[in-house]
Amino acid sequence: MRRNQRSGFLSWKIWVGIAATPLVIALVAAVALGLYEWRASSEFQTKIAAYEQAGEPYDDASLDAWYQAGTHKEGTQAWLDIISAMQISNIAEDLPILGSDQPLPSELRSGSEWGDAENIDGFLSLMSPVREQILEALKFPKPVYFPIEFRGVDTLLVHLQEARSIPRLLQLDFEYAYYKGDTRRAMEDLDAMQEVSKVIDAPGFLISELITAAMRGMYTESILRSLTHNQWSEADLEKLLSDLKPPHYTPERWKNCIHGERAWSGTFTSRDLRVGEQMALTLFPLTPSGRLKHLIWMDELAELHRVPLASLKKAGRELNERIRDHLSGPSFDGSAVYLGIVFPAVESVAAAFVRTEDTRQWARVAVAIRLYQLRNQQWPTSLSELKEVGLGPADVQLVEGGRFGYEVEEGAAYLWTTDFRTGELSLERPDDVPQDDEYGKPSNLAILR
Repeated sequence: MRRNQRSGFLSWKIWVGIAATPLVIALVAAVALGLYEWRASSEFQTKIAAYEQAGEPYDDASLDAWYQAGTHKEGTQAWLDIISAMQISNIAEDLPILGSDQPLPSELRSGSEWGDAENIDGFLSLMSPVREQILEALKFPKPVYFPIEFRGVDTLLVHLQEARSIPRLLQLDFEYAYYKGDTRRAMEDLDAMQEVSKVIDAPGFLISELITAAMRGMYTESILRSLTHNQWSEADLEKLLSDLKPPHYTPERWKNCIHGERAWSGTFTSRDLRVGEQMALTLFPLTPSGRLKHLIWMDELAELHRVPLASLKKAGRELNERIRDHLSGPSFDGSAVYLGIVFPAVESVAAAFVRTEDTRQWARVAVAIRLYQLRNQQWPTSLSELKEVGLGPADVQLVEGGRFGYEVEEGAAYLWTTDFRTGELSLERPDDVPQDDEYGKPSNLAILR
């Protein structure tokens, strides 16, 4: 009888043990997870404190303070007035550059055929007071402060979008001035185009880096178009050679824009999400460990400022691949979903910096060729001869290696750079200048006649 009672008692304890085991495991897992998230939260706060100590932005308030410290308010109202005045340029939809219907002349030279010249002349006369406003406002310190309400990834940078019409007006004025043979005014427009890009060049915004790069592209493009049929004096060419010398990219520029991205991508609250994104973040909300992972990845991205520009695209591609591996792997802290939404396209940004530097140097080499020809009444037989006008071996090299393509044939000089679509440098001269868009802008081949 006792044996049966003991057997029943043991059987009961076994079943209780079996039933309790999952609960114990779940409790232990919950405690371990809680401890893990607590440690992650502590490390997250340590990182935030380190950013604060270093004077780096980490949220909306600190980003606002950082932005104000890096900009100047003296010219704010003047530039807001200019942006407002530029709204009238909407009437120019049928004009080149500002509009989209009419192409530029395939080659820019005085006295050439330009069927829309009369309309352009009338529009530029109408916009002359605005141009004078721009030239006057460029006297203020740069970059200029624009009112911004920082709301994490919901932050609207309206002034960046609206300011793009300003260099377009200056580029159209440049084209027409050079067409009319007014090189003084054309040079004034070029100087203004370069300075306008500095107006919005505030630290901390990846989008401002891309827009600034586009503005500088308009500047170098205008120079290249003017060199096909030269009207510049020797002093003008020497000035352009000097103006094109300073590089746009600096390691500090990379670090600052990533620090800004880290700050406003860290505040992810009211953004309008697609249904799939909202559902994913609801199922896998961002935990303290997920927020910590976001900071770790962004800090690693900022560290690419230590990588030479020649290796930046490769380093960006490798980091992108690691991010993709993380996004495709199992993650219950919300970081995979979150990073997939807010993490910048690293390789694309790096490529934009490389392309901007290559284009700057391409234009500079073209100016040097034209200056050499003006002084010697003949084209240089090779780019090595440009040492006579101050360019050394490094000045005729692409960022990632290799020389610009160059040859002389039938009285014209041809200078080409990498194909903008493939990133490859052709060993042979392209047959002609491909029309990249409806404006007839030069592609990767400059022709000097």
